[in-house]
Amino acid sequence: MAKFCGKCGTPMDEETGLCPNCDAEKLMALKEEKEEQIVYKKRFCTKCGGALDENGLCPNCDKDKIKTLIQDVEVVDEKVVSNKQLFCNQCGSTLDEETGLCPKCDRKKLQKLNDRVEEVEDVEEIEDEPKKEHRVLKIIGMVIGSLAIIAIVAVGIYFLINNVLNKDDSEATDDNEVVEEVEEETEEDFVINTYDYTLEIGEYQDIDIDDNGHGYTIKSNDFDVVSIVNEQLYGVGVGETTVTITYQSQEYTLYVTVEGEEEEDADSSEYIFANSSTELLTDSDVENLSSEELRLARNEIYARHGCYFEDEELQEYFESCSWYENKNIKALDYYNSLSDIEKDNIALIQSYE
Repeated sequence: MAKFCGKCGTPMDEETGLCPNCDAEKLMALKEEKEEQIVYKKRFCTKCGGALDENGLCPNCDKDKIKTLIQDVEVVDEKVVSNKQLFCNQCGSTLDEETGLCPKCDRKKLQKLNDRVEEVEDVEEIEDEPKKEHRVLKIIGMVIGSLAIIAIVAVGIYFLINNVLNKDDSEATDDNEVVEEVEEETEEDFVINTYDYTLEIGEYQDIDIDDNGHGYTIKSNDFDVVSIVNEQLYGVGVGETTVTITYQSQEYTLYVTVEGEEEEDADSSEYIFANSSTELLTDSDVENLSSEELRLARNEIYARHGCYFEDEELQEYFESCSWYENKNIKALDYYNSLSDIEKDNIALIQSYE
Protein backbone atom coordinates (compact mmCIF):
# COMPACT_ATOMS: atom_id res chain seq x y z
CA MET A 1 0.00 0.00 0.00
CA ALA A 2 1.27 3.50 -0.93
CA LYS A 3 2.52 5.55 2.04
CA PHE A 4 2.16 9.00 0.49
CA CYS A 5 -0.48 10.62 -1.76
CA GLY A 6 0.58 10.73 -5.42
CA LYS A 7 -1.09 14.12 -5.87
CA CYS A 8 -0.21 16.22 -2.83
CA GLY A 9 2.51 14.12 -1.02
CA THR A 10 0.49 13.84 2.24
CA PRO A 11 0.85 10.56 4.22
CA MET A 12 -2.01 8.18 3.45
CA ASP A 13 -4.60 7.01 5.99
CA GLU A 14 -3.36 3.62 7.26
CA GLU A 15 -6.80 2.05 7.65
CA THR A 16 -8.39 3.07 4.35
CA GLY A 17 -5.37 3.92 2.16
CA LEU A 18 -6.98 7.29 1.28
CA CYS A 19 -5.44 10.77 1.34
CA PRO A 20 -6.83 13.00 4.13
CA ASN A 21 -6.70 16.00 1.74
CA CYS A 22 -7.59 14.67 -1.74
CA ASP A 23 -10.04 12.00 -0.51
CA ALA A 24 -11.62 13.96 2.34
CA GLU A 25 -15.14 13.46 0.97
CA LYS A 26 -14.68 9.70 0.60
CA LEU A 27 -13.28 9.42 4.14
CA MET A 28 -16.24 11.39 5.53
CA ALA A 29 -18.68 9.18 3.63
CA LEU A 30 -17.04 6.02 4.91
CA LYS A 31 -17.14 7.36 8.45
CA GLU A 32 -20.83 8.24 8.25
CA GLU A 33 -21.60 4.91 6.62
CA LYS A 34 -19.77 3.10 9.39
CA GLU A 35 -21.52 5.05 12.08
CA GLU A 36 -24.98 4.84 10.60
CA GLN A 37 -24.73 1.45 8.85
CA ILE A 38 -27.83 -0.57 9.26
CA VAL A 39 -28.21 -4.15 8.24
CA TYR A 40 -31.53 -4.55 6.49
CA LYS A 41 -32.72 -8.05 7.12
CA LYS A 42 -36.31 -7.27 6.25
CA ARG A 43 -37.40 -7.45 2.62
CA PHE A 44 -40.57 -5.41 3.04
CA CYS A 45 -41.33 -1.98 4.49
CA THR A 46 -42.84 -2.11 7.99
CA LYS A 47 -44.93 0.99 7.21
CA CYS A 48 -46.52 0.27 3.81
CA GLY A 49 -45.46 -3.31 3.04
CA GLY A 50 -43.63 -2.28 -0.13
CA ALA A 51 -40.53 -4.24 -1.29
CA LEU A 52 -37.24 -2.66 -0.16
CA ASP A 53 -34.43 -1.93 -2.68
CA GLU A 54 -30.80 -3.14 -2.45
CA ASN A 55 -30.00 -0.28 -0.06
CA GLY A 56 -32.82 -1.28 2.29
CA LEU A 57 -34.92 1.77 1.37
CA CYS A 58 -38.62 1.84 0.58
CA PRO A 59 -39.50 3.43 -2.81
CA ASN A 60 -42.65 4.87 -1.23
CA CYS A 61 -41.60 5.94 2.29
CA ASP A 62 -37.90 6.79 1.64
CA LYS A 63 -38.19 8.85 -1.56
CA ASP A 64 -36.11 11.73 -0.17
CA LYS A 65 -33.24 9.45 0.88
CA ILE A 66 -33.23 7.67 -2.51
CA LYS A 67 -33.16 11.03 -4.31
CA THR A 68 -30.18 12.15 -2.18
CA LEU A 69 -28.27 8.93 -3.01
CA ILE A 70 -28.88 9.41 -6.75
CA GLN A 71 -27.61 13.00 -6.60
CA ASP A 72 -24.46 11.88 -4.71
CA VAL A 73 -23.75 9.27 -7.44
CA GLU A 74 -24.19 11.86 -10.18
CA VAL A 75 -21.77 14.27 -8.45
CA VAL A 76 -19.12 11.51 -8.20
CA ASP A 77 -19.57 10.59 -11.91
CA GLU A 78 -19.18 14.20 -13.03
CA LYS A 79 -16.11 14.95 -10.90
CA VAL A 80 -12.91 15.06 -12.99
CA VAL A 81 -9.99 13.32 -11.34
CA SER A 82 -6.52 13.81 -12.80
CA ASN A 83 -4.76 10.54 -13.69
CA LYS A 84 -1.33 12.11 -13.60
CA GLN A 85 0.63 11.31 -10.41
CA LEU A 86 2.64 14.25 -9.01
CA PHE A 87 4.35 12.77 -5.92
CA CYS A 88 6.23 9.56 -5.18
CA ASN A 89 4.21 6.90 -3.33
CA GLN A 90 7.31 5.73 -1.39
CA CYS A 91 9.05 8.91 -0.21
CA GLY A 92 6.61 11.74 -1.07
CA SER A 93 9.10 13.57 -3.34
CA THR A 94 7.90 15.52 -6.40
CA LEU A 95 8.07 13.34 -9.57
CA ASP A 96 9.98 14.36 -12.72
CA GLU A 97 7.49 16.06 -15.11
CA GLU A 98 8.82 14.46 -18.33
CA THR A 99 9.43 10.89 -17.16
CA GLY A 100 7.15 10.58 -14.09
CA LEU A 101 10.08 9.05 -12.10
CA CYS A 102 11.15 9.87 -8.55
CA PRO A 103 14.52 11.73 -8.33
CA LYS A 104 15.41 9.70 -5.20
CA CYS A 105 13.85 6.26 -5.67
CA ASP A 106 14.39 6.05 -9.48
CA ARG A 107 17.77 7.82 -9.65
CA LYS A 108 19.47 5.04 -11.67
CA LYS A 109 16.63 4.90 -14.24
CA LEU A 110 16.80 8.65 -14.76
CA GLN A 111 20.58 8.52 -15.32
CA LYS A 112 20.24 5.79 -17.98
CA LEU A 113 17.54 7.78 -19.77
CA ASN A 114 19.68 10.94 -19.83
CA ASP A 115 22.68 9.01 -21.22
CA ARG A 116 20.50 7.52 -23.95
CA VAL A 117 19.10 10.92 -24.97
CA GLU A 118 22.64 12.38 -25.31
CA GLU A 119 23.70 9.46 -27.57
CA VAL A 120 20.64 9.91 -29.82
CA GLU A 121 21.29 13.68 -30.17
CA ASP A 122 24.92 13.06 -31.18
CA VAL A 123 23.86 10.55 -33.86
CA GLU A 124 21.22 12.94 -35.27
CA GLU A 125 23.77 15.75 -35.60
CA ILE A 126 26.13 13.46 -37.56
CA GLU A 127 23.31 12.29 -39.90
CA ASP A 128 21.96 15.82 -40.51
CA GLU A 129 25.18 17.18 -42.05
CA PRO A 130 25.07 15.16 -45.35
CA LYS A 131 21.31 15.74 -45.58
CA LYS A 132 21.81 19.51 -45.48
CA GLU A 133 24.43 19.33 -48.28
CA HIS A 134 22.08 17.17 -50.36
CA ARG A 135 19.19 19.62 -49.92
CA VAL A 136 21.36 22.56 -51.05
CA LEU A 137 22.43 20.72 -54.22
CA LYS A 138 18.81 19.75 -54.92
CA ILE A 139 17.61 23.36 -54.63
CA ILE A 140 20.38 24.60 -56.96
CA GLY A 141 19.40 21.96 -59.55
CA MET A 142 15.72 22.95 -59.37
CA VAL A 143 16.55 26.64 -59.91
CA ILE A 144 18.73 25.89 -62.95
CA GLY A 145 16.03 23.63 -64.44
CA SER A 146 13.31 26.27 -63.95
CA LEU A 147 15.41 28.95 -65.67
CA ALA A 148 16.00 26.65 -68.63
CA ILE A 149 12.26 25.93 -69.02
CA ILE A 150 11.41 29.66 -68.85
CA ALA A 151 13.97 30.40 -71.59
CA ILE A 152 12.56 27.72 -73.89
CA VAL A 153 8.95 28.94 -73.40
CA ALA A 154 9.95 32.56 -74.09
CA VAL A 155 11.63 31.61 -77.39
CA GLY A 156 8.58 29.58 -78.43
CA ILE A 157 6.19 32.47 -77.71
CA TYR A 158 8.40 34.88 -79.69
CA PHE A 159 8.31 32.72 -82.85
CA LEU A 160 4.57 32.05 -82.45
CA ILE A 161 3.74 35.78 -82.28
CA ASN A 162 5.85 36.49 -85.37
CA ASN A 163 4.05 33.77 -87.36
CA VAL A 164 0.61 35.08 -86.35
CA LEU A 165 1.47 38.67 -87.29
CA ASN A 166 2.85 37.64 -90.68
CA LYS A 167 -0.22 35.52 -91.38
CA ASP A 168 -2.60 38.37 -90.45
CA ASP A 169 -0.78 40.77 -92.82
CA SER A 170 -0.93 38.35 -95.72
CA GLU A 171 -4.66 37.65 -95.29
CA ALA A 172 -5.81 41.22 -94.53
CA THR A 173 -6.45 42.07 -98.21
CA ASP A 174 -8.39 38.85 -98.84
CA ASP A 175 -10.56 39.42 -95.75
CA ASN A 176 -11.49 42.95 -96.89
CA GLU A 177 -12.56 41.62 -100.28
CA VAL A 178 -14.71 38.91 -98.65
CA VAL A 179 -16.42 41.46 -96.38
CA GLU A 180 -17.25 43.69 -99.33
CA GLU A 181 -18.73 40.73 -101.24
CA VAL A 182 -20.89 39.72 -98.23
CA GLU A 183 -22.17 43.30 -97.86
CA GLU A 184 -23.07 43.47 -101.52
CA GLU A 185 -24.96 40.15 -101.31
CA THR A 186 -26.84 41.34 -98.19
CA GLU A 187 -27.88 44.57 -99.85
CA GLU A 188 -29.15 42.65 -102.89
CA ASP A 189 -31.15 40.24 -100.69
CA PHE A 190 -33.17 43.07 -99.05
CA VAL A 191 -33.95 46.31 -100.87
CA ILE A 192 -36.45 49.05 -99.92
CA ASN A 193 -37.48 50.78 -103.14
CA THR A 194 -39.70 53.50 -101.64
CA TYR A 195 -39.31 55.34 -98.35
CA ASP A 196 -42.11 57.95 -98.72
CA TYR A 197 -45.80 57.04 -98.88
CA THR A 198 -49.01 59.09 -99.20
CA LEU A 199 -52.46 57.53 -98.85
CA GLU A 200 -56.06 58.43 -98.00
CA ILE A 201 -58.02 57.60 -94.86
CA GLY A 202 -59.38 54.06 -95.24
CA GLU A 203 -56.92 53.25 -98.05
CA TYR A 204 -54.58 50.23 -98.11
CA GLN A 205 -51.15 50.49 -99.75
CA ASP A 206 -48.41 47.92 -100.32
CA ILE A 207 -44.88 48.59 -99.09
CA ASP A 208 -42.40 48.48 -101.97
CA ILE A 209 -39.73 46.05 -100.69
CA ASP A 210 -37.68 43.33 -102.41
CA ASP A 211 -36.82 40.86 -99.63
CA ASN A 212 -36.26 37.72 -101.76
CA GLY A 213 -38.17 35.62 -99.26
CA HIS A 214 -36.37 36.93 -96.18
CA GLY A 215 -38.52 37.80 -93.16
CA TYR A 216 -38.83 41.28 -91.67
CA THR A 217 -41.09 43.10 -89.20
CA ILE A 218 -43.15 46.29 -89.62
CA LYS A 219 -44.28 48.60 -86.82
CA SER A 220 -46.34 51.79 -86.97
CA ASN A 221 -45.17 54.55 -84.66
CA ASP A 222 -48.61 56.24 -84.51
CA PHE A 223 -51.68 54.01 -84.76
CA ASP A 224 -53.96 57.05 -84.88
CA VAL A 225 -52.50 57.91 -88.29
CA VAL A 226 -51.56 54.58 -89.88
CA SER A 227 -51.80 50.92 -88.90
CA ILE A 228 -50.29 47.77 -90.41
CA VAL A 229 -52.70 45.19 -91.80
CA ASN A 230 -51.34 42.07 -93.51
CA GLU A 231 -48.01 43.87 -94.17
CA GLN A 232 -49.90 46.77 -95.81
CA LEU A 233 -50.23 50.38 -94.72
CA TYR A 234 -53.76 51.38 -93.74
CA GLY A 235 -54.77 55.04 -93.37
CA VAL A 236 -56.49 55.64 -90.02
CA GLY A 237 -56.46 59.42 -89.52
CA VAL A 238 -55.05 62.58 -91.10
CA GLY A 239 -51.42 63.25 -90.19
CA GLU A 240 -47.80 62.35 -90.73
CA THR A 241 -45.87 59.57 -88.98
CA THR A 242 -43.14 56.99 -89.48
CA VAL A 243 -43.11 53.22 -89.87
CA THR A 244 -40.13 51.15 -88.69
CA ILE A 245 -39.00 48.09 -90.66
CA THR A 246 -36.57 45.70 -88.94
CA TYR A 247 -34.48 43.27 -90.97
CA GLN A 248 -31.68 41.22 -89.37
CA SER A 249 -31.39 43.67 -86.42
CA GLN A 250 -31.09 46.58 -88.91
CA GLU A 251 -33.87 49.21 -88.72
CA TYR A 252 -35.19 51.25 -91.66
CA THR A 253 -37.59 54.20 -91.42
CA LEU A 254 -40.49 54.89 -93.83
CA TYR A 255 -42.29 58.26 -93.91
CA VAL A 256 -46.08 58.10 -94.22
CA THR A 257 -48.62 60.89 -94.85
CA VAL A 258 -52.35 60.23 -94.55
CA GLU A 259 -54.75 62.68 -96.19
CA GLY A 260 -58.52 63.05 -96.33
CA GLU A 261 -61.41 64.25 -94.20
CA GLU A 262 -61.88 62.68 -90.81
CA GLU A 263 -65.39 61.79 -89.69
CA GLU A 264 -66.80 63.59 -86.70
CA ASP A 265 -66.18 61.84 -83.42
CA ALA A 266 -68.92 59.44 -82.49
CA ASP A 267 -70.97 59.90 -79.38
CA SER A 268 -68.82 58.77 -76.45
CA SER A 269 -71.84 56.98 -75.03
CA GLU A 270 -71.42 54.38 -77.80
CA TYR A 271 -68.10 53.30 -76.23
CA ILE A 272 -67.34 51.50 -73.03
CA PHE A 273 -64.00 53.37 -73.03
CA ALA A 274 -63.75 56.03 -75.75
CA ASN A 275 -59.98 56.51 -75.26
CA SER A 276 -58.82 52.93 -74.61
CA SER A 277 -56.56 53.07 -77.71
CA THR A 278 -54.65 56.15 -76.59
CA GLU A 279 -54.82 56.21 -72.79
CA LEU A 280 -53.94 53.56 -70.20
CA LEU A 281 -56.86 52.28 -68.14
CA THR A 282 -56.62 51.86 -64.36
CA ASP A 283 -58.04 49.33 -61.91
CA SER A 284 -60.66 51.84 -60.79
CA ASP A 285 -61.88 52.14 -64.42
CA VAL A 286 -62.67 48.43 -64.81
CA GLU A 287 -63.23 46.97 -61.33
CA ASN A 288 -66.94 47.79 -61.20
CA LEU A 289 -67.88 46.63 -64.73
CA SER A 290 -69.93 43.50 -65.35
CA SER A 291 -68.42 40.55 -67.20
CA GLU A 292 -70.37 41.49 -70.36
CA GLU A 293 -69.18 45.10 -70.20
CA LEU A 294 -65.59 43.91 -69.78
CA ARG A 295 -65.97 41.67 -72.84
CA LEU A 296 -67.29 44.56 -74.96
CA ALA A 297 -64.58 46.93 -73.67
CA ARG A 298 -61.83 44.48 -74.65
CA ASN A 299 -63.19 43.81 -78.15
CA GLU A 300 -64.01 47.45 -78.96
CA ILE A 301 -60.22 48.03 -79.08
CA TYR A 302 -60.15 45.65 -82.07
CA ALA A 303 -63.38 47.03 -83.52
CA ARG A 304 -61.95 50.56 -83.56
CA HIS A 305 -59.42 49.29 -86.15
CA GLY A 306 -62.19 47.80 -88.34
CA CYS A 307 -61.78 44.20 -87.20
CA TYR A 308 -64.66 41.78 -87.63
CA PHE A 309 -65.75 39.07 -85.18
CA GLU A 310 -66.81 35.47 -85.74
CA ASP A 311 -69.11 35.72 -82.73
CA GLU A 312 -72.45 36.88 -84.20
CA GLU A 313 -73.56 38.76 -81.06
CA LEU A 314 -70.33 40.75 -80.94
CA GLN A 315 -70.51 41.54 -84.65
CA GLU A 316 -74.12 42.72 -84.40
CA TYR A 317 -73.28 44.91 -81.38
CA PHE A 318 -70.44 46.76 -83.11
CA GLU A 319 -72.37 47.12 -86.39
CA SER A 320 -74.98 49.01 -84.35
CA CYS A 321 -72.31 51.60 -83.39
CA SER A 322 -72.09 54.59 -85.70
CA TRP A 323 -68.29 54.70 -85.49
CA TYR A 324 -67.73 51.05 -86.52
CA GLU A 325 -66.50 50.29 -90.04
CA ASN A 326 -65.87 46.67 -91.01
CA LYS A 327 -62.55 46.57 -92.89
CA ASN A 328 -62.53 42.78 -93.22
CA ILE A 329 -59.69 42.34 -90.71
CA LYS A 330 -59.91 39.26 -88.50
CA ALA A 331 -59.64 40.30 -84.85
CA LEU A 332 -57.59 37.25 -83.80
CA ASP A 333 -54.93 38.06 -86.42
CA TYR A 334 -54.62 41.75 -85.48
CA TYR A 335 -53.17 41.54 -81.96
CA ASN A 336 -49.54 42.06 -83.03
CA SER A 337 -50.55 45.25 -84.87
CA LEU A 338 -51.97 46.84 -81.72
CA SER A 339 -50.05 49.56 -79.86
CA ASP A 340 -48.42 48.88 -76.49
CA ILE A 341 -51.14 50.96 -74.77
CA GLU A 342 -53.88 48.86 -76.37
CA LYS A 343 -52.15 45.59 -75.40
CA ASP A 344 -51.76 46.74 -71.79
CA ASN A 345 -55.44 47.73 -71.61
CA ILE A 346 -56.50 44.36 -73.01
CA ALA A 347 -54.37 42.56 -70.39
CA LEU A 348 -55.88 44.67 -67.56
CA ILE A 349 -59.45 43.99 -68.74
CA GLN A 350 -58.78 40.25 -69.06
CA SER A 351 -57.49 40.13 -65.48
CA TYR A 352 -60.97 41.23 -64.28
CA GLU A 353 -63.04 39.07 -66.65
